[in-house]
Amino acid sequence: MSQKVIVAGAGHGGLVAAAMLSREGFDVTVLEKQQRDEIGYDWNDCMNPAVFDKWQIPRPSDEELLPFSGMNFLSPDCSRIVFDHRNNKVSSLGERKAILKHLLSFAEQNGAALRFGVTVGQAQTEENRVVGLQTSEGAMTCDLLIDACGADSPVRQSLPESFGILNQFAADDTLYTYRAFYERTNRNRSFPKFTCCFYHNGVKSLDWMITEEDYVDVLITSFGGIDEEIIQNGVNDFRRLHSGFGTKVVRGGQVSKIPVRRTLPVFVADGYAAVGDSAAMVEPLSGSGITRSVEAGVMLAQVAAKSQNHFTKEELWAYEALYFERWLKGVLRDDATRKLMLSMTFEQLNDMFLKKVITAKELCGDEAPPNDQRNKTLGILTTPGVVPALLQYTARDRRAKSLIEKFPREYDEKQVRRWAAAYEKF
Repeated sequence: MSQKVIVAGAGHGGLVAAAMLSREGFDVTVLEKQQRDEIGYDWNDCMNPAVFDKWQIPRPSDEELLPFSGMNFLSPDCSRIVFDHRNNKVSSLGERKAILKHLLSFAEQNGAALRFGVTVGQAQTEENRVVGLQTSEGAMTCDLLIDACGADSPVRQSLPESFGILNQFAADDTLYTYRAFYERTNRNRSFPKFTCCFYHNGVKSLDWMITEEDYVDVLITSFGGIDEEIIQNGVNDFRRLHSGFGTKVVRGGQVSKIPVRRTLPVFVADGYAAVGDSAAMVEPLSGSGITRSVEAGVMLAQVAAKSQNHFTKEELWAYEALYFERWLKGVLRDDATRKLMLSMTFEQLNDMFLKKVITAKELCGDEAPPNDQRNKTLGILTTPGVVPALLQYTARDRRAKSLIEKFPREYDEKQVRRWAAAYEKF
């Protein structure tokens, strides 16, 4: 009899793992609380479609991908813009509903069973091992439970403390987002197509405005919580800057919650592995996670398919090692930048933009001009209260290098717990 795998939630990474494990002969069932045509947010997200080609996953159609040439950045008071002059590193905005529909078909075509309208609950454990989970249709058993339920996963939140897996995300690790597509009322090019603003309107946030042919795509956010006043103030301020920003919402308009933190330090246990938002597999500055989740789904399937000892944490740690070898440096760098910005006031961060301490080099990876360092030093010294924040940032950079060097490539309980504790203090 083939080993039974349950994927809790129809997330990007979970569906990729489901397809690949089914193809390897595993008995795979995907449980999703939404109905098939309801799955996914009604918006697009940054992604690199090359990830599909890299892992021989059927590529979404061109209609499901929009060209993306990099984000430009506004100072918090919107008076200065930093332009992204890089070649197109993240090449597309993917339609989330369309891509999930595409991956649902991919999983189904490879033999995975898809069950919709099933709500999952607590994980079932025996002797420090996950053996199944509670669902709206009763208890279900499995040999491996793949958690793709998202940031508020009831599965992850129910795991025993002894597993060493973080149950909850902190307030500053969570971004509440309002996303809506407003009618575009003229074709004037009065503003860059892709524009992002930190601390927009004095709110600790990461807002953006993207101008497409027929609409203006707006993201209004706030760390830890959001209300109607924050949403309307953000929308109205962007409308002030953009002459073609209409008042009619043509799609979207919902509020959602996404993780914006470094990936969990431990996301495997005996009989359990998390993928996607359940493990915070996102870019800590933006919350975008499709590319990382798809790649993680492939890595998980590759490791799980080779399991010889009933999906132990020692075996599944190879999946975590693959993921961190690919992403750990970028995760720590982006999380350090996020913490730096959150540690500053609106006035301090705005000064950093206006005095050109924060430039395309920091935000976009562009090359700095020869006299850049001297200008930065002057800007730092003349911005009250910034030096302590930058010293903390420098200290985090040193800790990041140590964390990368000391990551346990093979599972050892004491080493993993010690590394995870240092990682969470980062």
